[in-house]
Formats: sequence, C-alpha cells, structure tokens
Amino acid sequence: MTRQRHSDSEIEHIVGQYKAGTSATEISRIHGIHKTTLYNWVSKAEPNHATRQDRITALKAENERLKIMLAETVLKLILERAGIRADKACDAD
Repeated sequence: MTRQRHSDSEIEHIVGQYKAGTSATEISRIHGIHKTTLYNWVSKAEPNHATRQDRITALKAENERLKIMLAETVLKLILERAGIRADKACDAD
C-alpha cells in the first residue's frame, strides 16, 4: 500500500462508520487503510478517558464538600430558630 494522506473530513467520516458498527476489517478494505490506523484515529477522536475520570473524581469531591457546607448551614438555621447561638452550642462540648 502506498502512503496516502486523508483529510480531516474523510477521517471523521471513516471513524463515524466504525462507531456506527461497521467492522474494522471492512473499513480497512473499503478505504485502503490499515486497521491500526483506524484504531489510532478512533482513539484520537474519543475524549481522553483519564481526563474524564479525573473530572468525575473532582466533581464527586466537590459534591461532598457542598453537602457538608449545606449540612452546616442547615444546622445553623435550626439552632437560630431554636434561639441558640452557634457559638454557645460549640462551647457545650
């Protein structure tokens, strides 16, 4: 096979065919590319899994922090409604 440069739109089209369910072997035969080339294009088209996982981890940590802040705010509100200052409630410990 001779080396051939594919345009970005061609690559997107080929990757789209693969994502739609066409086998790598068939795509390789139709477009005259090696399966490894196809897999490289597909991996470059996908968002980085590690980056996605890092984002999920960061969001979970932020969610836990916000839950704690909400609980503290609700507790202060309950204490204020009961007529107890938060400072006095902490001194009782």
